Amino acid sequence: MSFIVGPVFAPEGARPPAPPAPAGSPGLYELTFVLAVPGRAVVQDEVDFAKLVQGGDSLLGVPPGTSELRITLRDDTGCEQSAVAHMNASRRLRDIELAIQADNFTQAASRGHDLVSQVLSRRAFLHDVAITTSAVQIVEALPGPACGGCSSSAR
Repeated sequence: MSFIVGPVFAPEGARPPAPPAPAGSPGLYELTFVLAVPGRAVVQDEVDFAKLVQGGDSLLGVPPGTSELRITLRDDTGCEQSAVAHMNASRRLRDIELAIQADNFTQAASRGHDLVSQVLSRRAFLHDVAITTSAVQIVEALPGPACGGCSSSAR
């Protein structure tokens, strides 16, 4: 299931020069991959994005006192990309956020998946745990020309 949420402008309000394209436009996209324990809470029964992200969980624990993890990802061309992993109240990874340049939502989803799946796959193997995602939130942040994707960083 996917949702596309677009802005609605008041008649007297300032409008962008062109209405946003439902497919997205070249620019910066902010992605949040919400983690889940396989077989548990992987199906959503309401549309509350904030609650969805806050409810993320995994079997990957972190030491006490850790507030977030900064991750450097590398794509298949060698470009480095920063990401941030957040913890839940149980000190387990709940989500991974990153911002990337892409031409549209589809390309942002594909690039983000390729980057984040490397980290999740490796951690699942090293720690002998299963891990999955329950949702991916993609927000088109700043329209503008697309680039190779090496100059963006996480929020």
